[in-house]
Amino acid sequence: MPDDVDAIRRVTRRGRGSYAALNHSEAGRAFLNVRIEERYENPPSSTNGKIRTVEYDTAPGVLEEKRRNNWAVLHSRVTQGQSWKTEEVAAAFQRLGEKYSETVISARIRIPLGTNHRFWEYRWIRHQERIAVKRGDMPSRVWVADVPKGDWGPFIRGERSLQPEDMELQTL
Repeated sequence: MPDDVDAIRRVTRRGRGSYAALNHSEAGRAFLNVRIEERYENPPSSTNGKIRTVEYDTAPGVLEEKRRNNWAVLHSRVTQGQSWKTEEVAAAFQRLGEKYSETVISARIRIPLGTNHRFWEYRWIRHQERIAVKRGDMPSRVWVADVPKGDWGPFIRGERSLQPEDMELQTL
């Protein structure tokens, strides 16, 4: 990667053009769908003190044209409405809890909604035995639910919900 600011801008412009060009062929869209799925299945993570942040990026699904040159990932198996599906969140945190020892694990995901995206952050605060959910466009609101002893089983089995409408809303 170049260090020069102008060279970085040129690389960025070329990258956007290459990405847009992939949308115009079936093979290109298939390639992008595979990359999105791979990123979701193997998300990168970073740590900052006692917080582990995992970036799932875009929810995988079928890349489709909504309108002329307006592409979106639709029909995702990991979403429910405009948020991350409870079973998926719980399974992700169960895996992350086995893999990482940090006190707080934060998982971020972007849910495509046609021309817009909804950004979510799900934060498992282990020592409080709870999960807090924040929506990117509503930074003063947080939805919370208890996760006693880090038991994700009731969520995975569909006995409990992590959909914001089923959680306790708190205002910061």
